[in-house]
Amino acid sequence: MKKGIIILLGTLILNLGVAHAATASFQHNNSSGGKGVDTVSLSAPGSCMVFRSARLEFSKRRYGSARISRLPAAGCNPGREQCTLAVEWEHGPAGGLDYQVVADWSSGGC
Repeated sequence: MKKGIIILLGTLILNLGVAHAATASFQHNNSSGGKGVDTVSLSAPGSCMVFRSARLEFSKRRYGSARISRLPAAGCNPGREQCTLAVEWEHGPAGGLDYQVVADWSSGGC
């Protein structure tokens, strides 16, 4: 039991100072299917924030998939340089995708 509590506390401590920001939403639902690449310019939720990671959150995924294929440089600071990522997606006929790109940021970019 003590080990589980320590792991939980460690996870909570690691999440302090991290901001999450939904950066962009995308919808793909061509009736004949499709595939492509979405390029997303990231913007920080506040000043002096640096990029940590990104993930996709799906609200619809029918006969399709998407994945982040290119991340910005570690510690990317959108105030001083361009921070972009690329998402490769595809879906079959009668399929579709609705997803958001959610970026995690930490303080310390100034």
